[in-house]
Amino acid sequence: MTDASPILSFMDRDQLWGRDQITTELFEAYENGHRIFGIECVSGDGQSEFLEQFARKLQEERGPDPIILAGGLDGTEAELIASLYKSLTEVPCTFDQRFDEAAKKFVAKLPLDLRRLAGAMMKDIAKAVTLGALDDTINQLSDLGSGVDSDPDPFDDLLAEASANKRRLIAKALEFVSDLGKPLCIVVEDFQLLDASAADFLRTLLRSKPSSCVLMIAANVEEPRTADWPKMKQGIELRPGLVVQLPEIDRAELSLWFQSVMSREPSGEEIERLLESSNGGRPVYVSWVLEAWHKEGALPHIPDLLEVVLRRKRNGMCDDARLLGDLLSLLPGSVAVPIDLLGSALALNGLDLQKALDDASARGLLKQVEQRVKFGHSSYARPWLSEIDQTKHTELRIIWYKAFMEIGFAPNVARTPGLIPMLARDIVREQSSEEVANLADQLEALGLKEDSLILHDLSYPKANDQDEGGSKQ
Repeated sequence: MTDASPILSFMDRDQLWGRDQITTELFEAYENGHRIFGIECVSGDGQSEFLEQFARKLQEERGPDPIILAGGLDGTEAELIASLYKSLTEVPCTFDQRFDEAAKKFVAKLPLDLRRLAGAMMKDIAKAVTLGALDDTINQLSDLGSGVDSDPDPFDDLLAEASANKRRLIAKALEFVSDLGKPLCIVVEDFQLLDASAADFLRTLLRSKPSSCVLMIAANVEEPRTADWPKMKQGIELRPGLVVQLPEIDRAELSLWFQSVMSREPSGEEIERLLESSNGGRPVYVSWVLEAWHKEGALPHIPDLLEVVLRRKRNGMCDDARLLGDLLSLLPGSVAVPIDLLGSALALNGLDLQKALDDASARGLLKQVEQRVKFGHSSYARPWLSEIDQTKHTELRIIWYKAFMEIGFAPNVARTPGLIPMLARDIVREQSSEEVANLADQLEALGLKEDSLILHDLSYPKANDQDEGGSKQ
């Protein structure tokens, strides 16, 4: 599975646009030994479809179909374990020389009072086996020291056990199936909907699952109920595992998607309309929009749920985090800003950047990428900005200007898209013509010709006024 091209062609046939890079990243991590993955998602980005297709492709060469558990349906530990156990009973098994060894290993590590139930679980899991020796083998092992003659109901009795026993038994059941040569893949969606007991069970599963078993846990970091996700994320990374975020679909991918549906290339204006009407290009909404556009010739109305979600989260943030988000909302939503510039901006107002990042990151609103900070999703900028009136907008722009001038010219800061155009009038008004010209030259040297031209154009009237004033004197 080292060649990514057949993987990507499989994904592309199902038109999972914008997923090539993350697919390659996950398969490379698997090839390098990772078996635990965390997937960070937002509403409408098609995570369910991606997870199912990726897991099924992974399992094509490993074992049976992946076990996919829905956090929204299996919200408690008991419900999650029940669904997992039910899925294990549907995994096809065969009787061969490995069975005796796997059965002994399953039962031997359990206390005597759990062996009878373990035996019943083995019979339930391996019910497709027809050889008579199977029942004899299991019964001999499970009867050992149990003192019980009748078979228990494995499903009901498993759920009736204490939490620690349920966890121990399901972990051993996973190991039992894996020992029969059935590498498993478990996908848990909607982590944010699990209660504390289910989340705690998953943290236990990180440690107790079979080494060959792939475990994928997805969380919608946009939802308010994700307070436990940072702890789970840390647990995944320490195993070690890999935590990735489903990427946004860029304009190039959206253009290709548009062409596949509409059979023509889109204009720049149509791509902007598509982005605006699909909550920033989220795949589920893009699919709805393009289908309606193609059939009806008009854009459908997609409810803007972001404003409600963001308003609730923004209002609960500390002052430091709220100002950080306010500042970022003045720039394009996909822009990542150097932390030294943001640190200066917050410090000018007596606020702390690290405190802001801790609060906003935990809520899934902002994220740090190396030495830069950006919105958790580019679509957050527009509804966030809609909460800011003109007076506040001017105050925020002045903060940006003061921070920019305080740290001095730095290439990494100057390259921040949208920053110079936003501050150009303040720079020209507050700085001398010579200082503006010097900054414009530095921008041009960095290849930022458009930003340089903006400063030159705005400073031209000012330079003329200064020349006329000098000549009159």
